[in-house]
Amino acid sequence: AGCPVMVVHGTADRTIAFSHGQKLYRSAKEPKRMLEIPGGGHWLPRSTSGSHLNEVVSFVRAARAGTIR
Repeated sequence: AGCPVMVVHGTADRTIAFSHGQKLYRSAKEPKRMLEIPGGGHWLPRSTSGSHLNEVVSFVRAARAGTIR
C-alpha cells in the first residue's frame, strides 16, 4: 500500500481550481480520501465546520495506526 493521501479542497477556491484538486485525488493511489469544503476558498474560513477538522484528525489517526483502507 502507498502512503495515505488526504486532499482537502474548497469548492470556491479561486487560486487553484477545484477541478485540479479532484484530478489530484483521482490520480492518487489508495489509501486516499478527499474532503470537499463547500464554499471554501483557498484559505479556508475560520468558520469551517468542526466536522471537517474531525475528519482530518480521524484520517491522521487511522493513518498512524495503519488502519486506513
